[in-house]
Amino acid sequence: MTFHDLRRTFASTALAERVPISEVSRWPGHGSVTTTVDLYGHLVPEASERARTALDNAFATGPQLT
Repeated sequence: MTFHDLRRTFASTALAERVPISEVSRWPGHGSVTTTVDLYGHLVPEASERARTALDNAFATGPQLT
């Protein structure tokens, strides 16, 4: 096992436990969250669904248009 294997395991595990990718980005020392998204973004595909759900919920509480 190499140092990079440990970094990847740490980042993958943190993302699987729903640690925000912006936080995970800091721990391995990535210069930008973009680097983390490029490397690990595929591990959080449910993030888009969570965003859609949040917007649906926000608009559901507002006035209903008929």
